[in-house]
Amino acid sequence: YEAIIQQLFGMTNRELFEATFCLIQPLPESETLDERLQGLLSGSGKSFEQSLDKLANELKEYTRFTGEKGVTPRDLREARQLENLSAKIESLQQAIAQEQGQVDEFEELKKNAAALREQKQKAEADYQLNKGVLDAMGEWKMAAERYRMSSRNRMELENAVQNAAAIEQRVNALESQIVRDYPEFIDAPAETGTDLDNLINMDAAIRQTNTKEQQYAETHAQLEAELAAYDASGEGSEAATALGKD
Repeated sequence: YEAIIQQLFGMTNRELFEATFCLIQPLPESETLDERLQGLLSGSGKSFEQSLDKLANELKEYTRFTGEKGVTPRDLREARQLENLSAKIESLQQAIAQEQGQVDEFEELKKNAAALREQKQKAEADYQLNKGVLDAMGEWKMAAERYRMSSRNRMELENAVQNAAAIEQRVNALESQIVRDYPEFIDAPAETGTDLDNLINMDAAIRQTNTKEQQYAETHAQLEAELAAYDASGEGSEAATALGKD
């Protein structure tokens, strides 16, 4: 019988069974309920007052604000778990806000660094462009100076050639005249040979002058070709314009 009661209702105590399932008149107040029934109703196996005390003690472990909850006459002085956790949460939130400010500042610094790198690249590109123009101007100036020197040398050479040609014509005329008018110079004295040697040397000098003239002409033609190439590429025109401004 008791085993069946235990299996069906989970209890074997007669008084507890009657207090649980049998109603009396008048109905009992909570203070007059059987202690074992109070423990059964509270789910702790203890009396209602003991359960309240246990819950109050547990609440005191979690928060100091037990007074406003009606558990104690006034709030406790020292912070408990909830207050400590709230303080930690607030501290973490402040740290997160501070870190976020540093992150924002870092992102701003990254943007500024990227802008500075872009400005540096643009400045380097401008420098290379200007350096190319300056180099082209320098090369053009050197070529122009060489051209002017070649022109002066050519003019001097042309004058020398003209003088040499005149001298050669005069020498040829004199030689023809000597042969025609003075055949007896075949047996002329030694100084006449010296004069003829001088004439031969003059003829050699004339030929050497002609060779130099040809060399200067070739150099002049090469410089004219270089200047024409600079003018055709456009760099020579820019350099010539800049040189004209100078």
